[in-house]
Amino acid sequence: MKRIKTTIALSVLTLMLSSCQSTLSKANTPTASNSSNTKLYPYKSAIIKYKQKDQVLIWDDWGVRSYESRYNDKDILMINNGAEYRIDHNQKKITKMRNLIMDWLIVTDKDLRPYYVASDAIDALIKTGQSEKVAGKSCNIWLNSVPSPDSRYCLYNDLILLKKETYDSQNKKWRIEKEAYVAKFNTTVDSKLFTKIPNYPTRNISKYSTDEIHKLLKEDPREYKKSLEVANQFKTRGEKHRKRIRDHKIQDKRMLELYLNRHIRNGIYYP
Repeated sequence: MKRIKTTIALSVLTLMLSSCQSTLSKANTPTASNSSNTKLYPYKSAIIKYKQKDQVLIWDDWGVRSYESRYNDKDILMINNGAEYRIDHNQKKITKMRNLIMDWLIVTDKDLRPYYVASDAIDALIKTGQSEKVAGKSCNIWLNSVPSPDSRYCLYNDLILLKKETYDSQNKKWRIEKEAYVAKFNTTVDSKLFTKIPNYPTRNISKYSTDEIHKLLKEDPREYKKSLEVANQFKTRGEKHRKRIRDHKIQDKRMLELYLNRHIRNGIYYP
């Protein structure tokens, strides 16, 4: 089975988290999240379930702890305070490592919510002013371009992807690629979800515990400088994304009006 790829709420953060395979940490028992001001996502907690591939996305503590699964919990990626677990129930095995990107962000103790960008909606750049209900939530419809969009997004509070459609040019219709049927925000999440590890053989490719690595990152000047650089990368990406949205709002204003008035639809002018 293909390994699960992180898509947490939803952000560039998740892409960076899933690709970082550090050689740090060693404890087999996950630790609870320490007290921290670190905030990575726009909501303290969330439970989102998608129809496609039985995908489940859950986070708590503003993203310091996260849980993602596919195929009815057969393939799981869990991050708990920087400790990353990849659980494969089909092959009954676990890979454990430090997620150094998350460790760096935690030790900076920064609130990065204003710079949040959903990784699965990075190209949602043009807000149409339209909305629809998905999973009981009203979400705003965004497009990747006009007059010929090929992706349409429904974003809760313009932030979290609840539905994505792609345009089938041959059949001239929109097809649902991803759609939530459960979406709860700032909700109660069972803390046991982030500490329940099956008794499978574990490949541990790290050497420090959570407390050890966070202490090291804080006290080593070079490592702490790197932590601040990583946090600034998220800030810069968020600022660039918002600038792209502002630019499109100015450049595509007239084209969007025509599109919404059905004078233009996927490149075709209507009489």
